[in-house]
Amino acid sequence: MIRWFIILLLIPLSAVTQDSSKPSPLIFSGYLKEMGQFVLPNDPIPFQYTNLVHNRLNFKYKPQGPFSAGLEIRNRYFLGDAVKNDPNFTKNLMNPQDLVNMNVVWYQSNAAVLHSNVERLWVGYQLKKFNMRVGRQRINWGMANIWNPNDIFNSYNLLDFDYEERPGADAVKLQYLVSDLSNIEAAVANGAYNTATAAAKYTLNRDEYDWQFLAGTYAKRFTAGLGWSGNLGKAGFKGETQMFYKKDSLVVNVSAEVDYITEKGWYLNAGLLYNQQGIASEIDDWNSFNFKNTPDNLMPTRWNFLAGSTKAFTPLFTGSLMLIYAPGTNMLIFFPSLTYNLMTNLDLNIFWQSFFAETAHGYNGVVHSGYLRLKWSF
Repeated sequence: MIRWFIILLLIPLSAVTQDSSKPSPLIFSGYLKEMGQFVLPNDPIPFQYTNLVHNRLNFKYKPQGPFSAGLEIRNRYFLGDAVKNDPNFTKNLMNPQDLVNMNVVWYQSNAAVLHSNVERLWVGYQLKKFNMRVGRQRINWGMANIWNPNDIFNSYNLLDFDYEERPGADAVKLQYLVSDLSNIEAAVANGAYNTATAAAKYTLNRDEYDWQFLAGTYAKRFTAGLGWSGNLGKAGFKGETQMFYKKDSLVVNVSAEVDYITEKGWYLNAGLLYNQQGIASEIDDWNSFNFKNTPDNLMPTRWNFLAGSTKAFTPLFTGSLMLIYAPGTNMLIFFPSLTYNLMTNLDLNIFWQSFFAETAHGYNGVVHSGYLRLKWSF
């Protein structure tokens, strides 16, 4: 198995050695990351360290004509306490919404896992006003930058900073361009609990705002939503709302956000999420607190408020800070990060995540984690 994994990593060399002066229908990109995670001791949690080597290979084939294709492979090697302390670690690497299992566990031991997954595998067909894509793909129906209730096909975890591409779905997607400012999109995908998610979306521009309206089925429930994106003065204003209905059960998610760039280059943003299914009382057991979200449950808490800022202090050095507060649970997430560009396509990142919450033992810092990452993009 290991020899096949090595062959997989060597595939990009064929693309790198091609004559770049000749246009090629094959587009190749990817990255290689080395990241260490440090979990600070906090009774009863001891100090923990886990190392991750993370590689992604992206291929897109776009010849002359209406057809195109894409293939993206995610390879990860975990070593350390996170693997050792979680008997379900390997199982949790799988995307439960994948209709076809394209995961490979190349190696597994008490403290290490070498895992690969085909994250995208699709074929596309495009005419002037119509396009179709079949296969594993990202169906991005969200309009907001923070929380996306409209993203019913492949929701993502806001706190998973090391997953820029976000999950995909095994789906068929159709799109028809009604005009330059409006389109109709429909998709069917394998969804939650091995049931189909199917929906249609209409997008248009009116009164200097982009609007979208969508409706369909999710987990055998009717779902409908609305999204918008525009400006309030010099600030951006975006939001989404989605409802899920079955018999006498109604679940509603609502998000809204504003962002603004100051004259001195500070990017400021603030947002809120109302998750009807979220927890609104103190947490009895933090270990049972689940941040694995679904389209109808984007955060474990009911009300969530976010404030953030980002600033490029020099062309090579950028810092950011994100705070999330959830009343009821009195949970606070402190999430700063620093990025330094060491050289072309090579970045050094430092991330920190601290979680504070009201538990049965009072208000405590329950988890503190630090991350040191090198990322080479190619």
